[in-house]
Amino acid sequence: MQDLKVTDTIQGKVSAAQKRIVWQDFNLTLLGALILFLLVSFGGSILLLQPLRIILGLIYVLFVPGYWLTTALYPRVHDLTPVERLGLSIGFSVAAVPVLALILDRMEWGLFLWPILIIEFGMTGFFTALASLRRWLLSVEVVYVPRIEWQPWWNSQSTSRRRLYKALMVGLLLVAAWILLTPAHNQTATEFYILGSEGSVGYYPYQVGRNDEVRVNIGVINRETRELNFHFEIWVTDSLNPNRRERVVKSDSFSLKRGEKYEDSIYWYMPWVGEDQIVELLLFYNDDSVPSRQLRMWINVQE
Repeated sequence: MQDLKVTDTIQGKVSAAQKRIVWQDFNLTLLGALILFLLVSFGGSILLLQPLRIILGLIYVLFVPGYWLTTALYPRVHDLTPVERLGLSIGFSVAAVPVLALILDRMEWGLFLWPILIIEFGMTGFFTALASLRRWLLSVEVVYVPRIEWQPWWNSQSTSRRRLYKALMVGLLLVAAWILLTPAHNQTATEFYILGSEGSVGYYPYQVGRNDEVRVNIGVINRETRELNFHFEIWVTDSLNPNRRERVVKSDSFSLKRGEKYEDSIYWYMPWVGEDQIVELLLFYNDDSVPSRQLRMWINVQE
């Protein structure tokens, strides 16, 4: 009788341990989502945290939604091999990106940071809830359980291998510190962009009349290490006669400190009629005669 009670107690402890393992990936997903939310909210101004935000953001865009969708569709451990589960997780996540981009582009929010974050979290939360429901209905013996156990693997390594792994870890930390402390090129390069008339990525003018107003939103973000003065110009070139070129807009000079943003709505009129008229948007530093950034559009102009 006592042996039976001891056996039941051991089985109960094993079952409880298995249930904790079943929800281990769920807890990691919640923890990662919280960290990503904090990094997006408060880490934008801290240079050292930007690489971590990028890495974690890519994981939550290109892996996590597909992982939970795969778990919802194939919740049993023998449904897929680990390689198949990994491939489907990445494939489903990548396939969802253009769909979400089209949805956001049609909505008034636009393709900006917070709308993207909200819709990614919403999609991931829905797939997580669906997978958790299916997992809850299955027994622990057949449900898919990701095993995240580092200590048994580490204890099985020899002393020489442990020293090697520690040396590799120190080397990786030194390389990461050098990368974080050395500004990358895109962290010291000014951003120059255009948005459509709706203030989002899209709705760019591509066909206008001879006397129609052409309007876009121009944005500049100073990513340099010092304060700079900028001005921009808009030139139109006849696609049938490249020597026929005219400046239609020249802005006043404006000053931006590091991290500051300039955005304004600009309009002009196309000087000629023709297909594929070339519109060049040029950004100049200070009084430079050579543009530092260049954007290009093609517009059909009709009578």
